[in-house]
Amino acid sequence: MKLIQFIGVVVFCISTDVGANDAWNSNWIWGGQQWDATSTGGISRTLLRQGGSIETILRINDCVRNPDSTFVDDCDRYIRRAQIRSHQKFDKNRNLRYQFSVRKPLAHGDANQGGYINFFEIKPWSDGKTHTVPTVALYINPKTNEMNLIQSLGNHGANPASQNDIYTALGRMGQGWTNFRIETNQSTGTDGYLRIYQNGQLIYSYRGKTTYPHSRPIKYWIGPYICCKLKELTNEPDHIFVYKNVQAELIFDTVVEPQSDFSTYVDKYGDLLAAYNATGSGESKATWGKRHYCNYGHGEGRTSAGLTFAICATRVNTTSPTIKVSVKDILERGNRFSTEIIRGVGEFSKTAVFNGDIFSFKDYETLRVIKVRENQGLMLGFSKHRDKDGVLHDPIGIGWLFDDVALMVAQDNSIFGYRAEGVFDFKDPSTTYVDVGYRKKLTGKAMLYTDLMYAFGRSRPGELTTLSHLHALGLETRLDIRANWRNRFQFRFDLPLRIEHGSSRFYVEQEGRVHPLVIDLAPAARQSSLSFNHSYRLSRKSQLISDIHYTHNPDHRRGADGYHASLRVQYRF
Repeated sequence: MKLIQFIGVVVFCISTDVGANDAWNSNWIWGGQQWDATSTGGISRTLLRQGGSIETILRINDCVRNPDSTFVDDCDRYIRRAQIRSHQKFDKNRNLRYQFSVRKPLAHGDANQGGYINFFEIKPWSDGKTHTVPTVALYINPKTNEMNLIQSLGNHGANPASQNDIYTALGRMGQGWTNFRIETNQSTGTDGYLRIYQNGQLIYSYRGKTTYPHSRPIKYWIGPYICCKLKELTNEPDHIFVYKNVQAELIFDTVVEPQSDFSTYVDKYGDLLAAYNATGSGESKATWGKRHYCNYGHGEGRTSAGLTFAICATRVNTTSPTIKVSVKDILERGNRFSTEIIRGVGEFSKTAVFNGDIFSFKDYETLRVIKVRENQGLMLGFSKHRDKDGVLHDPIGIGWLFDDVALMVAQDNSIFGYRAEGVFDFKDPSTTYVDVGYRKKLTGKAMLYTDLMYAFGRSRPGELTTLSHLHALGLETRLDIRANWRNRFQFRFDLPLRIEHGSSRFYVEQEGRVHPLVIDLAPAARQSSLSFNHSYRLSRKSQLISDIHYTHNPDHRRGADGYHASLRVQYRF
């Protein structure tokens, strides 16, 4: 009986997850990314992953304590939240863009005595010792769906006397999905800015100081949060927010220069100020000052606080947004861009992006040209693939055999098979293919073949386009079984080479302004293939061959799975 009781206690402890922290998780996964998850209603009950979206539920009447908190617990501060914080972080003085879609299914009830619920915020990271406050926070009235913005320009979380907030009404959130885009430079100087777009329409624009002095990385939160008078409420309902398409990125991956420093430089020298007033021609003082300092002032020994010659290698802040799209977007929304770009993207993508047969070492015949030991030596590889004209185009591979492992390298003068032409006029293209192959005889009748492939593409910029370095990965594995002289079985699993990271950049004109157009070359899907082959020898000269083949996301395009089956007789004369 005691043994049964003991087992029961153990089972109970396991089933109730004793000691788990359901209020905080610093390694919570959603959308293939890590997040900090926190919820006073319990993470397991209030942060619900639903494929590409996440449902966040603000439970008012429950409060789960965080046993690991270094601050006063939310339950004691009458705070309720169901939030996730991205591990993605940025520094100050960067051009940043945040995007997300949010849906609030219900419009009811009150929060914080008629106040608002926070549903998005940009906030300097807290080290667990000192509070920070959001520099950008979006709020919504849960009854009317009216929104407002609070910008905190002083860290009153650490110093209440530093309160310096800007309150702005933003209009109303509609029913269904609402798309937000937020662009900002978090700066303590006059070069800071904040722009908020709702469903593509600009609803708020601000220039000037956008943050308080700090040296912390900048992160962002999504999910509802209310504070701090819940003890005075009696009939507060739960609140639900659903999010999707959440992302953050640098508009330009370069430090935004403090324009005020160049303006101060011009104002410091009377002759420069007079020259600017006479010849500025509408150019900003910061832009004019930088050009003078970098071309003349530094060599003349002129100085100004905050300026070093290294700054001349960077660009003065621009507010021109980068248009970032995928190959799929370009082809489907081509009316926004020129016919030439659309045609070029189509040809390039057909060859290098959406091509499940970009390159494969399985098409190579290898031979050992230098034997060092029984299973070691120099290898050469020659492609079995020939075009219709019979000309061999694939590069020669060279490698080394290490017993069961072979390392082989090949290189061609293309970008994944595409030669520069048209708008893709990049210079000196090359792609290096690396294969790590493993061959192992499992039994006297079974042989395992596995190849892990990596490809690296690069080029010099052309007149019209620039390609980033391209990285691709692929995997091929095959199991051959010779059951007897009549029967041979083959099982294959393939992940063809796919571009994992890389982009191209054009410059296009929209509404009289030139914008960088960045095309993400990583397909949204990955092709995978399963196949089974059976060969049955009828005689010494003939055999019956059956094939079953399944392809998921052919050519790295989502959906439209492919199926193939065949039965054929092969006779050798």
